[in-house]
Amino acid sequence: MTMRTAMDPYGHALNDFYYGGEDVPVIIVRDDSYRDEMSVKQYFRTREKFSNIEKEAIKACKGKVVDLSAGVGADCLDLQNRGFDVTAVEINPTACEIMKKRGVKKVHCKDLFEFNETGYDTILLFGRSIGNVQILDGLKTFLLHAKIILNKDGQIILDSVDIRKTSNQIHLNYQQKSIEMGRYFGEIVVRFEYKDIIGPNFGLLHVDPDTLNKYCEETGWNSKFLYSDEQGNYLMQLTQK
Repeated sequence: MTMRTAMDPYGHALNDFYYGGEDVPVIIVRDDSYRDEMSVKQYFRTREKFSNIEKEAIKACKGKVVDLSAGVGADCLDLQNRGFDVTAVEINPTACEIMKKRGVKKVHCKDLFEFNETGYDTILLFGRSIGNVQILDGLKTFLLHAKIILNKDGQIILDSVDIRKTSNQIHLNYQQKSIEMGRYFGEIVVRFEYKDIIGPNFGLLHVDPDTLNKYCEETGWNSKFLYSDEQGNYLMQLTQK
């Protein structure tokens, strides 16, 4: 199983929305059978629909930017319109083709670990895209890999969420079960479903700020809060030590 296969339902949903205007949600099914819905329309948002945290992420970008896990290019297009030299990296081929049609100039259809171009000033990982590293070991691997991509004075701008800040007992029970299994509470296993298309399970990481700081220390990064809210969402800037 690869992440490309896991993203197939998502790609079909993007295709149907872009070419037919059909906003049928992608169903996210966790491995405890909890189900949630993900709107496809949100991926085509423009700046008027950006949240405060997204606006802060865009504002923090500098120099030559690479947007990892770029979706269909919402942030890339905004950055392009602001005059940035921006490159999009996205694992799903359908999303990549849609980005090109929407006007994103530089698109690489790759996993974030496969991208190894050098000379960038900013890595942007928005929309909790750091989750695509799947597990804590993947986070460590990525933080080391990012140093290849960035100039010495470059930065990573990323957001995630501290999922402990929930009052939903179903989620709290899932976290406790993960801990009892010896798994980090933010390592989640899910799959995507869209219409009759069912993808395989894959890992998704929601990393809390303290754990992120710990891994930054271990891999040679400074970390700085740029935004946080009461729901546990936060935005961080990482710079090399």
